[in-house]
Amino acid sequence: MANELNWLPNLVSGVSLWRLVGDLNDPRFMDGRLLAPETEGPDTLPTDVRWNTGDAIPLPTARTSHPEAVETAIAEFRACLARVEKELANKESPFHKFKDAFVVPSAETGENYYFDPTDKKLRVANWGASPRAIGGSGSFLGMGSLAQLFAPATAAAVAAAPAVAVAAAAAAEPPKEAPKPPEEEEKKPKEEQKKGERSLLAAILIAALLALLVALFLWKFRDCNDRGAAIDAGGDALADAALSDGSADSAVDGGTDSGLDGGSDASDGGDAGDSGADASDGGDAGTLAEDDDVMIDETDVQSEVSVDSDTSLSGSSKTYTTSKGKLTVAGGGKGKLGKTPGRHRVYVAKDAVAWRVANGKEKVVRTLDEGHRFDAWVGEGASFEGVRVEYKDAAGKWHVH
Repeated sequence: MANELNWLPNLVSGVSLWRLVGDLNDPRFMDGRLLAPETEGPDTLPTDVRWNTGDAIPLPTARTSHPEAVETAIAEFRACLARVEKELANKESPFHKFKDAFVVPSAETGENYYFDPTDKKLRVANWGASPRAIGGSGSFLGMGSLAQLFAPATAAAVAAAPAVAVAAAAAAEPPKEAPKPPEEEEKKPKEEQKKGERSLLAAILIAALLALLVALFLWKFRDCNDRGAAIDAGGDALADAALSDGSADSAVDGGTDSGLDGGSDASDGGDAGDSGADASDGGDAGTLAEDDDVMIDETDVQSEVSVDSDTSLSGSSKTYTTSKGKLTVAGGGKGKLGKTPGRHRVYVAKDAVAWRVANGKEKVVRTLDEGHRFDAWVGEGASFEGVRVEYKDAAGKWHVH
């Protein structure tokens, strides 16, 4: 799904909220319901944005084809939003300063929402973003109003009931006797007084309308980059702490802190994380990625091991044991470690005992299996379109991540 740049990411101290997709997709929060964007260009003002919806179908279509499952998915989605809102409202949370940046599109038309028949989850695109300042359109809900998303229609009816009751009571009152017409001399001063009041009211309304038009004009042509500073101009320290390796690792690992999964530190807005993981991108030759958790060069390789066809890659791939996990390299073995891979994705599943690349093996040049975490890299210039990763649980059943 192409964004066409109608929405741009919200910024906190110059940092795109989209870089926290892995943290927010933790099972304790959105549980993989936030689609991960694939961007080109700077994080703060991408030149191209795509949302990989996979097998998910647009919500309006799904309401017809899967009505009962969709209603259940909507209820689960609203429960996830409530958990996120509670976390962001907590002043002790390291993510409290991001509360004003987290928004979701409104759902009047169902646009930006997709239902996945495979795992029965409702997913959303263009979250954490605002309509483009020039040429964009759309509305969104943020802190304090997230509960209104997909709110039952009966709530509106209940809110309107008091007004209906007042109108009914007024209609039930007996008609009052019409006052007798005043004399001609008393009538003229009252009419002139009413005309003066109407003129004053009209002047006030016109002035208010002009002020509103001026405000809209100024907002329409504001600088796109100012939006991030307007969200929170004082979040430098928090953004650095939440996005650094050490802070994210200590905030989440073990499930005892209020932060999210530190192993999925977001470091590149250009590549999207997948359903519960961050995206990061390798930058130094001789290493798999700039993330300290997956830095592996040829000296880390311990020994070659044999694997079954499920976990192999295309071509003459080889698998080695390392201090981080099982490393599989396509086409040439560990001598290829000195070459910097292309895009990088991280997949996380707490029940995983094994991983495999089910589709798109020809694109994947390197994988790292750490048990509950699985890293994959595609070749330089390639994308993850068509690549499907699966994990196996303790019962031996394979699941699509």
